[in-house]
Amino acid sequence: MSPYGQCSTNIDCGCLPLTISDDSGLCGFLRIKCSRLEPCEMPDDYCKNLGHVCVHYPRCHHVSVCYPLSMIDQRICPPKITTWAQHGITIIGGNSYEGPSVDLDFPKGMFIDENQTIYIADTDNHRVIKWKQDASSVEIITDGNDKENINTCGSSKPFDVVVDKNGTIYIAYLTINQVQKWIRGADRGETMINIHSPLSVAIDNEESIYVSSMSSSKLKKYRKGVTYGQALMSGEVGPFPLTVDRHRSVYMVDMYHDRVLKIDEGNRAISVVVDGSEHSGTDRLSKPHSIAVDEGVPEFRQ
Repeated sequence: MSPYGQCSTNIDCGCLPLTISDDSGLCGFLRIKCSRLEPCEMPDDYCKNLGHVCVHYPRCHHVSVCYPLSMIDQRICPPKITTWAQHGITIIGGNSYEGPSVDLDFPKGMFIDENQTIYIADTDNHRVIKWKQDASSVEIITDGNDKENINTCGSSKPFDVVVDKNGTIYIAYLTINQVQKWIRGADRGETMINIHSPLSVAIDNEESIYVSSMSSSKLKKYRKGVTYGQALMSGEVGPFPLTVDRHRSVYMVDMYHDRVLKIDEGNRAISVVVDGSEHSGTDRLSKPHSIAVDEGVPEFRQ
């Protein structure tokens, strides 16, 4: 892949080939002073700072440099065409970084806020962590090994996390049957909802909270300021990770039946959006376990 090929409607952006692959790259902003870019660590071409990735950048007279991921933001470099890269980039965890603060263990839920800050339910480390773009380390929001702060005597396993517009964090703890609320700046959480085996949590634009139960296959909605939940669905489905779009329609992953369901806000009608049993080959779903909505269009992962 040749460097600086046009990849964006912004002429100041260009394609930067990744050192880990001969046929993939990033669409990044090119008007960065070379003095701001550090050479990649040799001989493995890795970046010791979080939020950077090693790319070929000949104009800086280095074989490879550590490029900031913040400069591949689509607000800076709008894509010329809509395609997906063939290779992912490790930004947290994996073998690229060292130290206990970024050693993930069976991470499950993840939330990205409007500032591109990432919150991760690091399940088997019994904690929730936060990473801001370009930060050199992650921040531990909750630590399940700290029994005073977690407000429980049992082993906590955070399975999902969501953050509202005020920075309040909501965490679904599967093994202690709670959804806890952590207000910005608080040193401990408070139990907001008691529900058996909460698997997933979501929030809509009216700050209503949605919680799915793994053991009972129920979905409940808790309106802002109300302590009891409204049952939206129960039955032979699940477990169901979920998300809510801007119209307050709920999308759920039905892992047992290889499909994606939708509940409309108005009449609460349940419809099948994607039915894996009706497809074959690469079009068939197989145990989908996550879903996200981008501008009202659902995306799911297997």
